[in-house]
Amino acid sequence: MRKLFFKLETVVFLVALLIVYGFNHSIFFRLNDVLFAGDGDGIKNYYTYLYHAKHDDSFWGFTGMNYPFNEHIVYTDGHPLLSYCINLLGLSNYGIGILNFLMLISIPIAVFFLFKILKHYGVQRFWCFLSSITIAFMTPQLFRMSGHLSLSYSFAIPLMWWLLIQLTHSNRRLWLALYVLLLIWTFFTHPYLGLIISVFGLSYGFVFWLFNTKEWKLYLIKIGAPILFIIVLFQVIVAFTDSHSDRMKTPVGFFDYYADWNSLLFPHHGPFSFMIDLFSLGAVKWETWSYLGFFTIVLMVLALLFLIFNFWKLDRKEIFSQSIFKVHLAGFLVLLFSFCIPFKYEFFKPIVDLLTPLKQFRVLGRFTWVYFYVLTVSMVVFLQYLFSVSKRFKTPIKAFYILGITATFLEIIPAHQDVSNSISEHQNTFKKEHLSEELSELVEWTNQQNYDAVLFLPFTHLSSENIVLQGSEKASFEAMMLSFHTQTPLLNTVTSRTSVQEAVLMHNLFAPDYIEKHIFDHIPEESEIVVMMNKEELNPNEKRIVNTSELRYENDEFKVYHFSKENWNNSKAFDAVLTQNEAANHILSNNWRADTNEVWFFYEGFENQKSDLAMAGEGAFESVKHEYDIILDSLDFPTPGTYRCSFWYNMKVDRVNQFGFIEHDYAVRKSVWSDIVKIRESNLIVGDWIRASFDFEVDENVKTSRFVLSTKASDATFVIDEILIQKVGDPSLFKEELKDGEEFVVYNNDWISVKSFSH
Repeated sequence: MRKLFFKLETVVFLVALLIVYGFNHSIFFRLNDVLFAGDGDGIKNYYTYLYHAKHDDSFWGFTGMNYPFNEHIVYTDGHPLLSYCINLLGLSNYGIGILNFLMLISIPIAVFFLFKILKHYGVQRFWCFLSSITIAFMTPQLFRMSGHLSLSYSFAIPLMWWLLIQLTHSNRRLWLALYVLLLIWTFFTHPYLGLIISVFGLSYGFVFWLFNTKEWKLYLIKIGAPILFIIVLFQVIVAFTDSHSDRMKTPVGFFDYYADWNSLLFPHHGPFSFMIDLFSLGAVKWETWSYLGFFTIVLMVLALLFLIFNFWKLDRKEIFSQSIFKVHLAGFLVLLFSFCIPFKYEFFKPIVDLLTPLKQFRVLGRFTWVYFYVLTVSMVVFLQYLFSVSKRFKTPIKAFYILGITATFLEIIPAHQDVSNSISEHQNTFKKEHLSEELSELVEWTNQQNYDAVLFLPFTHLSSENIVLQGSEKASFEAMMLSFHTQTPLLNTVTSRTSVQEAVLMHNLFAPDYIEKHIFDHIPEESEIVVMMNKEELNPNEKRIVNTSELRYENDEFKVYHFSKENWNNSKAFDAVLTQNEAANHILSNNWRADTNEVWFFYEGFENQKSDLAMAGEGAFESVKHEYDIILDSLDFPTPGTYRCSFWYNMKVDRVNQFGFIEHDYAVRKSVWSDIVKIRESNLIVGDWIRASFDFEVDENVKTSRFVLSTKASDATFVIDEILIQKVGDPSLFKEELKDGEEFVVYNNDWISVKSFSH
């Protein structure tokens, strides 16, 4: 035991732990009293983790959100394996402290394995000691502690590397067992973490096999096969345990969140961060942060110069045979993938469409983490090589190394101080005593009731990757706290890749009162739902829900209403529309009808643009998405006033990521945009089509106007159809349509099935 304690690996671990304590001393011994993140992804990830640990009975099912459908735990970022273990051991009251401790201790564990890796590659012990500490504390995963909690385990990549070394040099079954366990643990902590170390392992095995094809059993079978097996097994298990259909197969981000050299070379903290302004770079995308450190960058430049000036003198065969060279090459291949190379180039983009699993990698920039560790270690090994072969410059190299380590600590300190301040400012609100007085009162009142689910307003439903309902951060936080402390499921949800059909039903819940709400087909008839709201502004549809519900409780911050399914989902408004439709006997243009001929409207059905995807008729507007797509030009209006533009957008062709607006041109001033409509937040959906609508003003100075859709330019296609512009307050317009064998009454461009409410 004494020998183990005084081993340098153990000493460096303890020193690293002491440094972690130094940065986080104010919370280190009360980790169960703080949350490292109090909003956004962070609070959601704490909530899904702890709700699953305390209230769920199965490994796979998460019942806290998305009532009545619930969710698969893998899509919640809820630490499935850890939360289930906490559940089995009955430690949910300490779950926050355990998770916080694991995030902090991951850095000293990373130091431990980095020390062993550096030592394996021949770095002297003193340099191993200092370099393992600086590399681990420079980790880009540090910043995940305040959001993506399950991605913050910085020891995962060094441990994977160390196990790859052991597998390469030893036949002990222990290493293979640990290798498989690491893969399983990472996939069931966060699939992305599993994928990152898997890609590293596959690249490692491939490169080493290229240099020694005779050892294919070692590199392709022993290293590669377990990775492929675990990936396939994980996907099969998730598929068989997932009861939710039609999740988006290609989440957004593959061509948006990849890294570049700026992600690695330009600092975001510390004394050298002025370089971003110096080079006018603007902000580097947070998702792609993987800054190497000034010392490593200098060493990288020196290494390149050394290779250039000594290329013909060096024994290239000897260099290529070195294990560290092969690892660096493997890491570089992963780096290219993180840069979206070659897939971001037009010639190769079709490959991504053919190999749809590639699009599962939505944030490629995270794969730079592999190269961060590989390059920082490689550069220390390079400097050690220079030191060992130099006869005259040993002292200058030592001095240079110490200066470099000092510079690195100067970069480490502000980054860790920033994170420390961030992770120590939020009380653990999963402890009831840390709730606000009003929220605590609401929890107490709810616990005395017998409600089956909560509809919390403003309402959030994220994210099917296609359509969303965006409430507020404050309401989401309060909803999650209420849900956790009362063990009451939410209709609200903030998870990944929610079923599109389930999202459609949630949007439909907020549709106009003459639209039947089909979500009630999935909610047990005897279920009691309570509506809760804070003091934030509600949208018109949320206000309608409140107005049809009965007030049951209120305090200074919250109001609670009993939700009446009968009041919210009945045929009264639908019957009124049918009555108006029968009275609309004046035939207008394009089959529209009204109860008078004295009504102005503009309609475009694009019948001159044939399309197999038309909402109605035989035509629709199809185009590739540009930053600025003019749908209608030269629009003129008869009189000043308020107008309403409504249209139907196909949500199946590609994700709904455009917004619409009217742009007015004036004779004496610049053009002006109306308020925009975010199409994906609309709530009337028929089949594959979503109806968007927005109001805009026209004054006497408007010369001409145009209807525009806008988004980030891409090669994706969009389809829009059935545009109707009316003056607000004018008589309603009607017509009948038949779509896919179903009859609809079209009321001011809202399509209403005639079979609604069992008619």
